[in-house]
Amino acid sequence: VGYNKTFRSYGPRHCFPSFNTTMQHRAFTRRASCENSAPFSINETYRVALATASTGSALNPAYELAIHSHMTYSTIHNTSVHMLCADLVPGIWNKIAFLASIVINELLKPQSERLEWILWIDRDTLILDQCRPLSSFLPPKTSAFNKVNLIACHDAFGLNAGVFFFRPNRWVLQFFNAVLAYPHYKPNDHLVFAEQSAMDRILSSTTDEEDYSEHFARVPWYWFNAYPPEGNTSTRSFVEGIVPDGYEWFRPRQGDFLAHFAGHPGRDDEIVEWGKALEEVGDVWEGTGAEAKRDVSRDVRNYW
Repeated sequence: VGYNKTFRSYGPRHCFPSFNTTMQHRAFTRRASCENSAPFSINETYRVALATASTGSALNPAYELAIHSHMTYSTIHNTSVHMLCADLVPGIWNKIAFLASIVINELLKPQSERLEWILWIDRDTLILDQCRPLSSFLPPKTSAFNKVNLIACHDAFGLNAGVFFFRPNRWVLQFFNAVLAYPHYKPNDHLVFAEQSAMDRILSSTTDEEDYSEHFARVPWYWFNAYPPEGNTSTRSFVEGIVPDGYEWFRPRQGDFLAHFAGHPGRDDEIVEWGKALEEVGDVWEGTGAEAKRDVSRDVRNYW
């Protein structure tokens, strides 16, 4: 694996944490474990990548741990991580400007070399299941799904743009440009969650030229965007592979792909605690207690 190619920084500085030979070896060991234990193929069937951002100050221990989970995942699956390291535009709108630039870069390549799907993940996310390939969430390669260009979930507040899939194509570039333009063309609209609210409103809109909703697949929340409860009360249950009474369906359990600590005031400590839990569990598919593991493979097939 060429790590300078796998981990791609955008900006005047390199903002990835160190990924030493010990971490590389652990990733290779985990891949071998996944190949033997996972109840699904771990091979990617699309050309895929991860994208995230970390601008401003250096990574704190929690975010370093989270980014390491992304780097380990990309090493296991021989994909790439693209990270924005410096501001392009003010504030949280950086994300959309960065993703638009990635799409432009991909469109400049021959079609056979372009990425087919990219997963945006906020830096406050931990990958829980290093075995599951990104392709396992994506639609079949048939013409019936040619218009599906964006895949995301809704939480209690509507669209969550902290984790979502997109195709790097012309339609998506047009969509990202519309999101960036939204606060300028509609300055009186109150966007509670900034770019996320703009994305939600555009995807719900129809114009004479475009029905944006035709290009958006809203998938179940728990597929790739599970929310841990605030505090560290659920890590012990996760390690033991049990689902406590009253544990909501969108909370992470063994077998889930990712935990997203969106809006948690104590998320730095929580990410560290969940990182310790992941170390204790190891390859989730190797353990016992299959009845407590959530394998979404059938749900995904039925959805598409």
